[in-house]
Amino acid sequence: MDLTQFFTASRVVIVAGKGGVGKTTLTAAFATGAARLGFSVLTVATDDTGALARALNLKPVSDDDPRLGDAEPFESGEIVLTELAPDRTLEAYLNDHALKRLGDRMARTGMLDLVATATPGVSELLTLGRFRQLAETGADVVVVDAPAAGHAISLLRAPATMAKIAVNGRLKEQADQALEFLGDEARCRVMLVAIPETTPVNETIETGFALEEEIGVALAPIIVNRMVSPTPPPVPTAVSLVGQNQIVGQDQSPGLVAAAVALDEAIAHLHFRGRWQSIEADRLAEGLPLPQIRVVEQANISGEELIDQIARRLTAGVERLTV
Repeated sequence: MDLTQFFTASRVVIVAGKGGVGKTTLTAAFATGAARLGFSVLTVATDDTGALARALNLKPVSDDDPRLGDAEPFESGEIVLTELAPDRTLEAYLNDHALKRLGDRMARTGMLDLVATATPGVSELLTLGRFRQLAETGADVVVVDAPAAGHAISLLRAPATMAKIAVNGRLKEQADQALEFLGDEARCRVMLVAIPETTPVNETIETGFALEEEIGVALAPIIVNRMVSPTPPPVPTAVSLVGQNQIVGQDQSPGLVAAAVALDEAIAHLHFRGRWQSIEADRLAEGLPLPQIRVVEQANISGEELIDQIARRLTAGVERLTV
C-alpha cells in the first residue's frame, strides 16, 4: 500500500482497541510515521492521564493555540498534541458559544456534571463535534487516541441515539452532523489495535462489526500488535551441545547443564507463543476480513526509542500490504 494513502486517506483517524493492547503507543507511532513523510499531524488525547504526551514527549497545547483555530498553519512534519477529556466537553462547548460565565458557574455548583449525567450521550456528541472542528485545522491528518473499546463504541454510537431522541434543536443538528462525519470515509476512519490473544481477538471482531454495521464508520487496516516470530527450535539444542562437549572452554558442570536446559525451554516457549499468536491473528483475519499490519514486539526499549522502532515497523508493514 502507498504510504501517503495509508496516512492521509481520512482527515481523522480514530485509534481504538481494548485496554492494554498498546493503543496509545500505536497512536504515537502512527503520528511519528506520518510526520517522517512530511505530513503535519494533530494528535488528540481523550483523557488527561498524560500517556500520549509521554509517548510523544510533547506538551499539550491549550484550546486557544492559534493552530487549533486554523489561524496559524502547521509546519511540514510537525506533531502537535491537544487533550480533549470527554467529561470537560460540555464546559468547552459553553465557552466556545460565549457562555463561559454560565459554564464557570455551573462547574462551581456541580450543575455541569448533573446536566451531563442526566442527558446521556451529550458529552460524547460534543466530543465528536470537537473532532469535526479539529479536522478543519491546517493539519494534514488528525489522529485520535480513543478511549478503550467499550467506551469508544459508546462515543461513536451517541449520534445515532441522540438523532432518535432529539426531534429538533441544537442537539439534533449536532447528531446529524456527527453521523454525516462518521459516515464519510474521506473525513473519518477507525483504526483498530489488537493483540493476538483469544479475548482481545474476540472483542476486536465484535467491535469491528459494530462499527461497520451499526455506526457505518469505515475501518482502516487492523494493527496486530506485540507479535513474536515463531522461530523453530534450533538443532542441535543447547543441551545436546553440552553433552557433545561442543561448548568451547566450558566443562559439563551441573550449572552449565541447567543453563542449557533453561535456554532450550525458553526457546521452546517462544516458538510455541509465536505459533499460537499466528493462529489467533489468522482467526482475526477470518472473523474480520480486513488488511492486517502485524507489528513485532519490542523488548527492552522504551520512550522515544520504542516509538521510533514501532513507527518503522508500522511503515514497513504498510508497504507490504496489498489492497
